[in-house]
Amino acid sequence: MRMYSPATPNVDSIIHNTNIKLPRFQRKKTWEDKRRFELCISLFKGYPLGTIVLKEDTILGKDNIKMNVCWLLDGRQRRDTFEEMQDPLKIYQWAVEYLDINKNDKIPDIRANFKRKIYEYLQEDEDAEKSEGESPNTEPSPVIQKDPEDTAQDIPDSIVMSEGIQQLLDLICQVHSNVSGKDNFTNPFCFEGLKTYYMENGKVNSKRLYQWIKNRFILDENIDSLTTEDIFDKFDNAPESLKERIANSLPELKTSIKMVKTISGVLTSTEIQQITLTASCNMSDARKIFEIINTTGVALTGAEIMSAKPAWNAKLPISDEKMIKSIAELYKGLDIDIQFYVKWDVVASLVFRLNEVSDFILGSIRVPNPTMKKKSYKIKAKELEKKMTAGFKLMSAYHLKSITKDDIDKLPAYVKTGETTDLENEIVDVCKLLTSDDPFYRLDTYHLSMCDYLGFTVSINYLFLMINRWKELNKPTQKNSAKYRAFILDSRILFDKMVYEYVTNIWKGSSDSRLNRNLTSDHSIAFKAIPDSEWDTLIDTVYADNEINGQRPSTAALKALLVYFTMLRGKKMDASLTEPIQIDHIIPKSRFVGDYESDPFKDSLYNYAFLPRKLNLDKSGNPLKDLSNEKKRDIASLEDISEEIIDKMETPESKTLLIEAREHIIDEVKARRKEFVKTEGAWTIS
Repeated sequence: MRMYSPATPNVDSIIHNTNIKLPRFQRKKTWEDKRRFELCISLFKGYPLGTIVLKEDTILGKDNIKMNVCWLLDGRQRRDTFEEMQDPLKIYQWAVEYLDINKNDKIPDIRANFKRKIYEYLQEDEDAEKSEGESPNTEPSPVIQKDPEDTAQDIPDSIVMSEGIQQLLDLICQVHSNVSGKDNFTNPFCFEGLKTYYMENGKVNSKRLYQWIKNRFILDENIDSLTTEDIFDKFDNAPESLKERIANSLPELKTSIKMVKTISGVLTSTEIQQITLTASCNMSDARKIFEIINTTGVALTGAEIMSAKPAWNAKLPISDEKMIKSIAELYKGLDIDIQFYVKWDVVASLVFRLNEVSDFILGSIRVPNPTMKKKSYKIKAKELEKKMTAGFKLMSAYHLKSITKDDIDKLPAYVKTGETTDLENEIVDVCKLLTSDDPFYRLDTYHLSMCDYLGFTVSINYLFLMINRWKELNKPTQKNSAKYRAFILDSRILFDKMVYEYVTNIWKGSSDSRLNRNLTSDHSIAFKAIPDSEWDTLIDTVYADNEINGQRPSTAALKALLVYFTMLRGKKMDASLTEPIQIDHIIPKSRFVGDYESDPFKDSLYNYAFLPRKLNLDKSGNPLKDLSNEKKRDIASLEDISEEIIDKMETPESKTLLIEAREHIIDEVKARRKEFVKTEGAWTIS
């Protein structure tokens, strides 16, 4: 079955097609005036306008009558721009920004400047190619300022001034006026005291005037031949006195009509590529098709595609205050006003309903920027999309034990009410229980969520396995109970296992399927500890050779190990610290030059320090010896290095001293890991 149908409708039909609907999720109107004017140039020049992507579906309309709709997945910015082009004043407004037009500019100056700017725009890529091979040390050529008109005279008309571009220039010049507060489009039609469609509060509404002129004059072939009587007849119930006023401004009225005729003609005669995804096209295929046809665009997120499905747009009554507040936060970030709630809102806003207890696992999703905890923070678009996508994956993992795109498609059936769900409460309850255990409490003081050092999929795998285990044990909360001790022991074994699997690349390339397998398999397999011998081998080789499985470990893998090993060694951060711990080099990375440039020791666990953010910023790329004595003592305590050794950690030649000072960590980590997963010694569960 065909997953899409291609078409080439004209731009005007895209603007006025009421069958095209905006999905629940909409990207903000991010295009600036410059970008909108460049789309004008493409339209009038006859360049391709890209491809818009629609998704075909059926929804229930009034009286439960089925109706076909097309959700606009991609092309909103262009469609909005085309719609605004129906107002000559908008085009002029964009041109003012693009061409730096001042109200006192003369028409010849505007024409010259326009010609130069269009030439620069059309030649942009060619110039960029030429500069690619230039040496960065090349002395720039002196720039001689020229008069715009002189510059324009050097540019051949054949390159710049096509028929369409000339029409665009004429349009801009026709609107331009040297009279402050007036324009040459609406001003001729401003008949004081006249009540007609385009008048609003005694002023001309330029958008309405465009439509009024278009509806009445579009069929007139020759605007120049229009008489006073012809124009008067277009007004409904107008007084006879209007004829004289029309006669006094007949040439100007004709110019305004020509503007509309020009714009309407271009919008009607220009085609745009359209791809309509059929109802049988699933989410995975939709994303891939979009990627293929729009490789330079912003990738569609799962949250966007799902918001264009009827099942997600089913209305839902919501009275739960926490739910309403979280949805309000979501739409505040989207900068969209909503009049009612739908199922999509419940899932997309899920992360907003979590509190800081869940930061132990999901902090970087819930609070991408730690400063948000302290003050008002305007969320960025990427952070917002990350939050929304996380909501769908969390709910899918909870209900369907999978986060594949096709399984997420099944979620609407599980959104039945607008109440805060068990999922949010269980995430918070389990995180609270985990951090009641001393080692996990220590981890929490680092202000690094599990997502920060193990990634999102591994982290939610851990979270939902622990939620399931907690429910199997009848949700224990009493620390003295056998079921609580069983829960904590399993939580440690699983955490140990997740770190091992992450750093040895077991999750690489198959994370979704592995998560599904873990959540649906026998828990005796999921909570089976990694043998001590395998961990001991990994610890030995990563310290001795800076290798894991015969390969240089990634920075992400070393970060995960450093977090885990620091916790095992019993390190806890000052409770007053609120920002995430950072990782930096003890012997500065900048000192590894010459023969030491490729030395694996540079980025090794021996040379990595776990530092509070402020201390790391103070250190910057300098040797530790440059820090104050107080800060040296902080590092010495955290990293088990004497202050005497710290003063010598300046160049790669001192790495032997550093190894000798820190090699005790290897045996310490091995022993403490065994205690951690077997609850012996210092890690005995109370």
